[in-house]
Amino acid sequence: MGFLSFYIQKIPVKSPNSKVRQVWDGVSIFIILYTVYTAMYDQAFFPDSTLAENSLPILLVDYLCQLFFWIDVIFNFFTAQFDAEGDLVSSRLIIAQMYMGYWFWVDVISNLPLAGGYSLLKTLRLMR
Repeated sequence: MGFLSFYIQKIPVKSPNSKVRQVWDGVSIFIILYTVYTAMYDQAFFPDSTLAENSLPILLVDYLCQLFFWIDVIFNFFTAQFDAEGDLVSSRLIIAQMYMGYWFWVDVISNLPLAGGYSLLKTLRLMR
């Protein structure tokens, strides 16, 4: 067993109904609304740049939002999921397969640092 796999096994799989996950999802909703709003605002009023390029505090908030969403990608590999029959799946391998099947790609694409009209791809997060 490798060094990394040893530590991965030590991280518990969280229930999607746990308090930690509920708080995480609540913060996620707030940050999604912020990023979608700023992406549309940038597209409307700063088509050649971004609002963050003109304001250090907004740039820092944007970086924190990006960090949050990259952590969210990792966190989703440790969150149990419901299968098609409604049973809770807590096997790490099956969780990874289910997440990689669709939502992983939506999360990664919406996390990419894209500019211009492509920044509207961040609105994919609304599908969550």
